Order: sequence, then structure tokens, then C-alpha cells
Amino acid sequence: MKQIGNYPDLSYTAAKRMAQKIAATVALGQFENRKGQTQPTVREIFQAYLTHHQFNPHSPKADAPKVKRQFDRFVFSNARFCRIDSSKLDVEDCVPLIRKSLEVGQTTSNNLLRNCKAAVNWAMRVPLLPSAPAEFSHWKIKYNPFTVIPLQEPSKEQDERFLSHEELAEAYNLLETVPWPAREILRFYFLSGGIRLRQLSRLTWEDIDESQMTMVLRDYKGRRAKARVYTLPITKLMLQTLHKAAPGNTPLSTSKTSLDGQHARYVTSIGQLMKGRPFTAKHIRKTGWSLMREISLEAKRYWLSDDMSSIAQKHYDFFDHRKEILEGMLKWQCMCEGRS
Repeated sequence: MKQIGNYPDLSYTAAKRMAQKIAATVALGQFENRKGQTQPTVREIFQAYLTHHQFNPHSPKADAPKVKRQFDRFVFSNARFCRIDSSKLDVEDCVPLIRKSLEVGQTTSNNLLRNCKAAVNWAMRVPLLPSAPAEFSHWKIKYNPFTVIPLQEPSKEQDERFLSHEELAEAYNLLETVPWPAREILRFYFLSGGIRLRQLSRLTWEDIDESQMTMVLRDYKGRRAKARVYTLPITKLMLQTLHKAAPGNTPLSTSKTSLDGQHARYVTSIGQLMKGRPFTAKHIRKTGWSLMREISLEAKRYWLSDDMSSIAQKHYDFFDHRKEILEGMLKWQCMCEGRS
């Protein structure tokens, strides 16, 4: 402890000024000269975003593996882009990255653009976060060029594509060409009306109530802080399919690196076998929306967990639509089997 002086010899004002001077001296002694510190490269900020945000052990994100695969494929594989000083990153550096992803497809390109935008936005904020590691405190990224790159509008033809009754029944029959257990996993996907494959892959036997014929699903889509948990009915055929699917506690997952990528590719290959207009797994979901006209919009939103804002979620979960959904599932099952 540093002594200021004896009480009788110093006035209160002088003692206060001396204390402030000592405090300033201590603070200056703790100051780090950051003038020579360099700003991170693009690789460093994208890797930090994955490690400290997407894979944060305290609040891991459900889509973290998918984001990592995208960055591995398009960002980290581009050595020139990764070496750029992130404080000098400009639009001209980012456009070739997005253009390359466009060769794969508009959905892939838009997802990559959103994730790159989120990574740089996080890097701009992280020096100000109290919980951030000290290694980020000198980052000074002032501009995010990904924010000025527009999302690609899907083509109207692709957006409106859905299967006819005949196409749906033919695609369902062609599931026999898919090897087990993917065949039964996709059969359940068809019978469910197009519930997202990623959601179905998380289903465990603890989520199945065979006595009540219900299943509990978890939806993380939309960057939710926590999953939306909701209950849906299942039909007898759906339950039989579950028992024929993958062994273990997750019957609709093969425990591969990608929870749903391979299964989605099987649906695309079925579309190619049919020699008509191509379709993918998402078009099965669109078909469910389009052909099930007898089901109310609210029930379909609850069923497929679509367009569920926080307010709508409370409303739809409160006014349960399970009975209407079960009737819809049985009618949909008839369509898949060509009995409609």
C-alpha cells in the first residue's frame, strides 16, 4: 500500500488529488501498447466464430456442424481469401466466394452468404463483449462487405414446383431402390408429410409414445436460443417403419457426419429416375403443403413447424391441432400409396 502522507500535514483536497494521481499511475502501468498488434486474418475470424460462437460449449448452436462444413468447403479451401487482413476485407474479395457457391445452387449460396455475414458481424462485436477472451480485445473490424451482397432470388418455376398425385405415388414406390436403412428413413419422411430430415434425425425412442401413438419433435431452425418442442401423432404404418429403420436409439439417423445430406441425395436420385421435372427433398415438403388442401393453414404450420414466430408458436401450441393432423396424415398416407 502506498502512503500519501500524514493527516495533519495534508488537506483533504490535496490528499484526494494525490490518491487520484496514484490510481492513474497504477492504471498506466497496466496499459498495453497495442500499436504493433496486427489485425486477424479472415481464417482467424471465421475459425474463432466457429469455436467461440457456433461450438460454444455453454450454448452450442444446432446448425454448427452444417456451418462448419460450409466454411470448410468454400472459405477455408480458398487460401488467398483466408490470408486477407480482415480489417481490409472488401466486396471484391467476397464476391468470387459467393459466385463459386452459386455453381452448387441458390440455396447453398444464400446459406453461405448468411453464415459469412453472421461470422463477420460477430467479429465486429466480440471485442466489446465482457465474456470474450482477451485475445480478441484488439480486433478493430469496422466493415462487413457481405452485408451489401444481395441474396439470390429463387426462380419462380423452382419455387412453385410440387409433385402431382401420380408423381408422389411413383416416387414413394421407388423408395424400394434405396438401400436399407435409408429406405425406411425416407419412407418415414414421406409418410410424415415432409417434416425436415434434420428434425427427424434427432428423434429417439424416448420421444416415441407407442401407447398414445405420438412423437416429440425438436425444431432448432431459425437460430432459436432453444428448440421448439412439440408433439405430433403418428400412424400405425409410421410406427412400423420406425421399427424397421436404423438400429439403436435414433431410428431415423445413421450416425454419419451429415445427419441428413445423404438421405436428401437419395430423394434427388429418385427424381432423376422418374425422367420428369427434377425435384429434391424440399419439394416433398412443398407437395404436402399443396396437396393437403383440406387441412387448415394453422394445422399445417403446427405439423411442419413452418413460419412459427414466437407469438404464433404459443398460439398454435395452445390450440392443439393433433386430431386434424392425424386425419391429414392418414389421407397423405393414402396418396403416397396411390390409393387417393
